[in-house]
Amino acid sequence: MAPELVDGDTLLHTDVTARNFIMSSSVSVVDWSTPCRGAAWIDTALMVVRLIRAGHTPEQAERWATSVPMWETANLAALDAFSAAWRSATPTGARNPRRCTVES
Repeated sequence: MAPELVDGDTLLHTDVTARNFIMSSSVSVVDWSTPCRGAAWIDTALMVVRLIRAGHTPEQAERWATSVPMWETANLAALDAFSAAWRSATPTGARNPRRCTVES
């Protein structure tokens, strides 16, 4: 995947799971073991992958993603490249080989 497709200055958590959020009167994000900087849509894209693996359809996962403002501003070519790279690099990706795309 071309680095310029995921380049950015947004602080990314990269491990967006329920266990990494503490909810009380506010929300705290914990376990920052793999932070990095990159495109603002990356954490949302990683969550789409998790939702699909958890049994949601790609359409359901993408519908959720549209509620995240940065997802709506993502470059479609970058999202497609991310999806393709994720599928080819993740052996468990074969569990649900459907493509994560964004409808325009």
